[in-house]
Amino acid sequence: MSASILGTVVPVTYCTLSACAALQDARYLRIANVWPISLVLLGLTALALQPGTDLVSHLASFGLVFAGAFGLFAMGWIGGGDAKLLAAVALAFDLRTLLFFLVAVVIAGGLIALLAIIRPGDIKTRRTRRIPYGVPIAIGTIWCVLAVGAS
Repeated sequence: MSASILGTVVPVTYCTLSACAALQDARYLRIANVWPISLVLLGLTALALQPGTDLVSHLASFGLVFAGAFGLFAMGWIGGGDAKLLAAVALAFDLRTLLFFLVAVVIAGGLIALLAIIRPGDIKTRRTRRIPYGVPIAIGTIWCVLAVGAS
């Protein structure tokens, strides 16, 4: 596969898969395993097809976010689907761009939380007023893919 096709297809697919997970989360407050699994498979395939990619750095990003996200899940701050989605998307970014991705997700999440406070009927929440964190994860993914690229 040529580098130009790979350089276009992979980022568009990352954004599409992330957006699909966000739509499902926004509607049902649930993220099916198919989305993070697809993102991990896409990431590993893209990394294998791109010579010169720092595989260790991408795997370290995945591992760090996996550990941190599941810590947040264990404390009850985010759902399991959110944790899996965040870790799966983190695989697309190396350690140099991981912080940019995480900051983008936090900013998007803060804006959505603020919107939920200001206009509670506009964001799908259950009685617990849970926020669909898949949405800021997808926004952060799209923002970072456009800004720095993926894989």
